[in-house]
Amino acid sequence: EAAGGGGGGHEGGGDHTEEAELDEERSEVYAVLFPWFAEIVGVFVYYVSSRYAHAIPYTAVMFVIGALIGISVHYAPNNAITSSAATWIGIEGEVILLVFLPGLLYLDSYN
Repeated sequence: EAAGGGGGGHEGGGDHTEEAELDEERSEVYAVLFPWFAEIVGVFVYYVSSRYAHAIPYTAVMFVIGALIGISVHYAPNNAITSSAATWIGIEGEVILLVFLPGLLYLDSYN
């Protein structure tokens, strides 16, 4: 029983690490959510601007939406979108360039 009691105390510490692992897994899931959300917003804005608002530049609208999402990370209540955006904000710019730039250059080499 003493070993079982000691195991119970150890399990309490294990629960803390399990909770931290669950939080890390949730943040990984949230990291996948933001690119999909941004793509859906981009398609929606492109559709609306091409059909109804020809005079408003698409890139300017996307810049404003991106700025609002960036501000909401700091001031809005914590939800799935803001958690995902916060994960992406923490990534260094060099890493994003190293990941996406080769594909963009390859695509431009054909056009």
